[in-house]
Amino acid sequence: MSSLVEAVNVGMEFDDGNVRALNGLSLDIEEGGFVALTGPSGCGKSSLLSIIGSLEVPSSGELRYRQVPYGNLGELAAFRRTHIGFIFQGFHLIPTLSALENILVTTFGSAASARDSLHRATEMLDNLGLNQRRNHLPAQLSGGERQRVAIARALINDPELILADEPTGSLDSKSADEVLDLISDIREKRGITVIMVTHDSAAAARADRIVRLRDGQVEPAGAKEHL
Repeated sequence: MSSLVEAVNVGMEFDDGNVRALNGLSLDIEEGGFVALTGPSGCGKSSLLSIIGSLEVPSSGELRYRQVPYGNLGELAAFRRTHIGFIFQGFHLIPTLSALENILVTTFGSAASARDSLHRATEMLDNLGLNQRRNHLPAQLSGGERQRVAIARALINDPELILADEPTGSLDSKSADEVLDLISDIREKRGITVIMVTHDSAAAARADRIVRLRDGQVEPAGAKEHL
């Protein structure tokens, strides 16, 4: 498999260098893979995900997407919109917008027409079993339903990469299993690369590769597990 994302000696510092989230981390993510990032709190998982998603710029080192440095990818907001979908633990749905409208938000500025985007969003809601909930506000949806809306929002622009930060952390076990089934099914059918941060060993086991971080670096193979 070819490489989709490469992190080369990446460092991330905060508070004028007093806090080091990542410490010379190097990692290669293959295209089409499902990777779980695990490790204790504060080990750098979410910082790495933010850097891969171009939401933050590393203090040192380099990120590459299909071997192109992130600094050469052009306008990063446009890059994110067309290549990356985000799924968060807290759903991050806009409370005043309906389920359908929350999905359509990320299509603003895309090349697709409003009509095509509406058709695609409606079709996705139907496929996710949410067609009857399309006009409901987030507060009127269950946790599992909200996360399915968030997944549809992440997929609406047909990304190559899904970044999921604790996608089951706010869900009960049944809803968590359903969301993980959905992510796995979408990945297999569409060939999308998935990088998921999780503390849950059962969720991590769904991935085909587990990368454990500790103290801002990738733990070597065979090290003691720290989820």
